[in-house]
Amino acid sequence: MKLQDPSIKIILDGNSSDLNRAGKILGEMNPVCDFISLHLYVMPADSGYLSLLRSVENFNASFDSLRILLHKIPAKAADFSPWFRFQGRQFPVKIAVDEWGIWDANSGKGRGAYQLEYSYEWSHALATGKFLNILQRNADITGLASWAQSVNNLAPIMTNQDGSFRQTVYTPLQAFRKYTLSQNIPVKVNSPMLESGLETLDATTSISQDKTELVISLLNLAERKAVSTNIGFVHLPENSQLEFQEMISYTAKSLNVTNTFGENNVKEKTIVPHSFSKEGFDVSVPAASICFLKFRVLPVIK
Repeated sequence: MKLQDPSIKIILDGNSSDLNRAGKILGEMNPVCDFISLHLYVMPADSGYLSLLRSVENFNASFDSLRILLHKIPAKAADFSPWFRFQGRQFPVKIAVDEWGIWDANSGKGRGAYQLEYSYEWSHALATGKFLNILQRNADITGLASWAQSVNNLAPIMTNQDGSFRQTVYTPLQAFRKYTLSQNIPVKVNSPMLESGLETLDATTSISQDKTELVISLLNLAERKAVSTNIGFVHLPENSQLEFQEMISYTAKSLNVTNTFGENNVKEKTIVPHSFSKEGFDVSVPAASICFLKFRVLPVIK
């Protein structure tokens, strides 16, 4: 196939829980391996909210361990045998999260022939937002990430013979696609704790290619408490300031609310602060919310 179409990419099986196996695959096959595959399903130990968030948090370890392996692999294939008659890999090996999603098998709420039709609650949307932030923080080593199914089974869209509706998890999938910019940049979060190892605030930051726009993807995972926080910036260009353009927030009336045919219980609200600062901004983040804060870099008007 590569002889017929050299642009074809090869994905090989990976397993972050068996690093010896993953290391052997990468060590021996990296000249023709473009991606190492991961399947990451959120499968909480029980149907509780904190268990759901913990299941997502655990995926940080998968990326951390594979990052170590990937950094040992040459950026491109060297001394690749001409016998194969196609070019060896020319770019760094990356992770293909070719299946990810929420599979709440322990809830007992699945329907259909294989119990894979779930009514996702707002808690699942928050968990999806947290997962998307993990993917964004690891964008340098992640080449693709695909929600496992699109319709009905473990899916953001549900249908019947008369129509369809968007589940709560559709909201973060659509919003991250709409608002996240082209490049990820580091962000440091000082957050109160929900419990040991789980922070209340979860954030990533992206920047436009021309470095004039910033978007912070900010989650408040506390069920009932809004959080006031200060957002500060460093390394701004000389004689520039930031305009806080918009804050778009998504909320629901409770963690267990769902959508159904003709009924969307996710609320979207946009605030336009239109304020300017070189130091930062104070923001109140609604309880159990997914927010996007949009900023523009502007010259200081003297």
